[in-house]
Amino acid sequence: MACVAVGMTLVTAGFGWRLVDLQLRPDPALAGQIGSQVREQVIEAPRGDILDRHGRTMALSLTRPSIIADPRLVPAAEVDDIVGQLAAHLSTDPAVIERRLRSGQAFVFLERQVEPAVGDAVLALGLPGISSQDEPYRDHPNRECSGLSVIGRVDIDQVGISGLEERFDDHLTGEPGLAVRETQRGGDVRIPGGYQVVTAVEPGLDLHLTLDRNIQYEAEQLLVEALERTGGGKAMAIVTDPATGEIHAMANAVRDAETGEARCTTTNLAATWTYEPGSIMKALTFAAVLENGAWDEHTPVHIPSVISVARGAGMADHNYTDVNLRDGDATHPPSWIMAKSSNNGTIRLATKLGADPFQSTLERLGIGERTALEFKGEASGILDDLDSHGLMLS
Repeated sequence: MACVAVGMTLVTAGFGWRLVDLQLRPDPALAGQIGSQVREQVIEAPRGDILDRHGRTMALSLTRPSIIADPRLVPAAEVDDIVGQLAAHLSTDPAVIERRLRSGQAFVFLERQVEPAVGDAVLALGLPGISSQDEPYRDHPNRECSGLSVIGRVDIDQVGISGLEERFDDHLTGEPGLAVRETQRGGDVRIPGGYQVVTAVEPGLDLHLTLDRNIQYEAEQLLVEALERTGGGKAMAIVTDPATGEIHAMANAVRDAETGEARCTTTNLAATWTYEPGSIMKALTFAAVLENGAWDEHTPVHIPSVISVARGAGMADHNYTDVNLRDGDATHPPSWIMAKSSNNGTIRLATKLGADPFQSTLERLGIGERTALEFKGEASGILDDLDSHGLMLS
């Protein structure tokens, strides 16, 4: 009897294991018998957050309801009435809703990622075959002025399409999981306990930046205010730590061509726009002069009030004046030239430096080359040979 009892226990255990085995890994040999009773369901992986240098969120994924339907459960005679009720809450064209409800498919989207209040209102209608499911969407704590020109965007399926969201899409995107769900034949009624996760979800990884969320926001606000005050068309600012080269803010703002409103923008002008730098070149000129030992920083410089510069064959000489030298020639230390943004003082130092060392220094500073940031569409800038402009520095 003991042997029989043990034998029965083993047999029962064997059947129990076989049932579990079928639930977790349907036997291909029995697939035809099971048919539509076992359905696979992909479990989407959460996208990683984008965080600033202090761990504060700049982009994260939250959920919103999407309105869905099983057209097989929608009575054909009620489609017109159902479309009318849905149209009062959804922005989707009623003709599109009707076409989807008459498609005969098992699953259709009627409208994706609606506001929670809209989802609640639709579900409250109690319409046959109409339900909702939560879907992730990307949120930004500072809304439009959240550094979106750098952070970038994702599409409705959470795929990065611009900025850092696109460049680091593989890093931020996790690996989806897989589950199987048992239903009665026909697939309309779920079997209690018949849901098993086969492959676990691997969430996406977070991305940590050198940006400071607060500095980024304030920089963008200042640019918007500057456009409003000056009537300018576009503005950009980059805030860095000179000691490390880390970027704490990369801000962009534009004036809307249609409304005339100054606003933050998703276009990274700081990386993609080429412009003539103006007086900022004086700082680079000073760097080249000091780096190459062309002038000692403590030695005063004699600065003519008018400098006649030869511009090359076939080009007329140009006379440069300086608003700081209305009383005639003067002698000042290099620090005065820099502080006053003196045109003639800078020209005087540049002529001491010479064209070749100046060109070489600008190239070593990366002028005319793309940065290591590797932004999509990043401009390289333009650095022609100095001699091509006819300015004789040597």
